[in-house]
Formats: sequence, structure tokens, C-alpha cells
Amino acid sequence: EVHWESKAVSLRRLSEQLDLPLHAFVFLDDNPAELRDVGRALPDVLCVGIPGGRPAEMESFVRRHWALDVWRSERGTAEDNLRTQTYRE
Repeated sequence: EVHWESKAVSLRRLSEQLDLPLHAFVFLDDNPAELRDVGRALPDVLCVGIPGGRPAEMESFVRRHWALDVWRSERGTAEDNLRTQTYRE
């Protein structure tokens, strides 16, 4: 989303649009102020600080973070795949 509202507003809107609970979201940012603001506004969202400015380091961090292991370790069910396709549309 592109707008002047806070990232917390965007996450809450996405949660409603996708019909997903806020605890299902992981918010990644390299700005401590953004992490703090989202964490205060949406305590159910897991906020993770990532290294900024170095794409290779950022990618390595994301690939190894425990909160994102599910993308690497689980194969989606047919329902998961359908949901993913629905979100893309």
C-alpha cells in the first residue's frame, strides 16, 4: 500500500482484507522507530529488525530467521496453495 498513514494502519487493513489474525503477521523493517511504532500499536504482530543497506546480508538474515522457517520447511496444502492464489488475484 502506498499512502501517508502508518505501517500499523497498513498491517491492520491487510489483516482485515485477507481475513488473517494479526498474530499471523511478521513485520520486517530496518528502522527501529518503525518497529517500535508497529510493536506498540499492534502487539500481536511479531516485529523483527533486519539489517539495512546491504541486500545480501538482508537476504541471508531473512533466510535464517526462525520466524520465517515455515516458508522453507513446510510444503503447503492444496488449501494453502489455493489461498495464496486467491491473495494474488
